[in-house]
Order: sequence, then structure tokens, then C-alpha cells
Amino acid sequence: MNNHIPSSADLVIRPASFNDILYIQKIAAETWPVAYKEILNKDQLEYMLSLFYSASSLEQQLKENHRFFLAVKNAQPVGFASFSHEGSDLYKLQKIYVVPAAKGTGIGKALLETIETIAKSMGGKYLQLNVNRKNNAKRFL
Repeated sequence: MNNHIPSSADLVIRPASFNDILYIQKIAAETWPVAYKEILNKDQLEYMLSLFYSASSLEQQLKENHRFFLAVKNAQPVGFASFSHEGSDLYKLQKIYVVPAAKGTGIGKALLETIETIAKSMGGKYLQLNVNRKNNAKRFL
């Protein structure tokens, strides 16, 4: 499976494990206030972060069918993505976040290509993503 994961001298996309939960939490805490500042107020943001990114929530997602990938550039975690198998040939991109300082550097694209390649290798024909209509990230795809 690792032969499908793009990497360069300074960027590696690798499967994430339980040991990476702190990295995922840190990236979420850095990206969410920027990504959702127009959509969520501070209380909503804190609630959503605790709901989706608490250690117990991430552990549960990893135990279930969410597969996480971590983008590491120059030995620093700078992004992550996760996807799940929704049935038959349908997969869902659950999450994709890149720290603000690394936006526009191709890391998000590398994460997306990794998910597409792996889902396809698992028999996937469709990759679904739901995005809030007010989220600026909808232009990413």
C-alpha cells in the first residue's frame, strides 16, 4: 500500500495511527479557527472541535472505518485527511486540512491524490465529499 503514497524529499504522506492523535488534534486546532471563522462562532467552534477531535472521538474513528493519513513536511506534521468506505464502490472523504502556513503548497492536493489512489486500489469508483455551502474550501475541489 505504501507504494501508492506520494512523497518527495521534504513531503511524506503516510498512514496515521493512534500515536498520531496529538498531531491530528494540533492541526485541527490550528486550521479550524481559520477555516470556519465565517461559519461558526467561538462556542460552536470549540464544541465541534471537542466533538470530532477529542482523543476518544479520534480513537473511535480509527477503530471504525476511518483511515487517516498525515502529511509531514520537513519532519513536521502539516496536514491530514481521512476517508471511509461507505459501501460497494463508494468512499467518502471525511476530512482534509492543511495548516494555514502551508496552504497553496500542494499538500492538500497530495493528500487528496493519496486518498483517491488508495480508494481506487480498494475498488472505489466514487469519492464523495460534503462541504458546507459557506465554506471557502469548496473551491479547492
